[in-house]
Amino acid sequence: FSLDFGDKKNSSMLDDSLVEFWRAPSGLSPVLIAVGFYKHTELNYSDGRESFIYSGSGSNDLLNTRIVAYQATTVQSSKTDYLDDMMKDVVRENLGSSAPTGRNLTPYGFTVQSDQSKIASSTVTFPYKNVLKALQQISSLARQKGTPLYFAVVPLIKTNNSIGFEFRTYPNYLGIDHSSTARQPVYFSKDYGNLVQARYTVNRLEEATHVYLGGPGEDQNRIVEEVYDTARINTSPWNRREAFVDARNEQSQAARTSKG
Repeated sequence: FSLDFGDKKNSSMLDDSLVEFWRAPSGLSPVLIAVGFYKHTELNYSDGRESFIYSGSGSNDLLNTRIVAYQATTVQSSKTDYLDDMMKDVVRENLGSSAPTGRNLTPYGFTVQSDQSKIASSTVTFPYKNVLKALQQISSLARQKGTPLYFAVVPLIKTNNSIGFEFRTYPNYLGIDHSSTARQPVYFSKDYGNLVQARYTVNRLEEATHVYLGGPGEDQNRIVEEVYDTARINTSPWNRREAFVDARNEQSQAARTSKG
């Protein structure tokens, strides 16, 4: 998020101040839609005028503050479970109720949604990996197994002057389904007059379509596997775009394939 205060500096902004974003649809009460953490101040001076811009990260950034701080082969870093429940275990053990003192955010109103066991089971390893990246790895594996799996840290009103957060998982789609076949569809388009200044971009500059995975081992004994997207490769004679991914810390083929 970014807030421009013009020439009025807000001296009350402390490190990690919580910035609330509320939305009030016409005729309805305001609803809390997001909470951000103040992280950055920018002072601009131009033509004799000072302006202050405060910016920061959203609540999902809490997942970026921890790593899976457990050695390989431990139950905390190598898991076989329903993939949505696995995500919640990772969060609980590194910043939730099962994390040790000093890493545990429970005293600050942080909770984890109860297990729901809605996604296929698999084995994944992620010792010392950033928690957010570990969750993205699990999400990618769930998609490969046929069910998209999303996650979010959701802000919650605890009391009139207290906000907490809850980690949640979402099979198939994030939030409420408002697509055309849903019970409560929402339509927006140029024809409805509620979509303006729209832009659609397709950018393939960073595309990779054939990935070589370097697994465990050294030199001639290193395991090297390949994952690729045949449909994307065949879009033109030039679109086999290769990349190498270091997956030496991934012990299972499923985990290496997910990373690729």
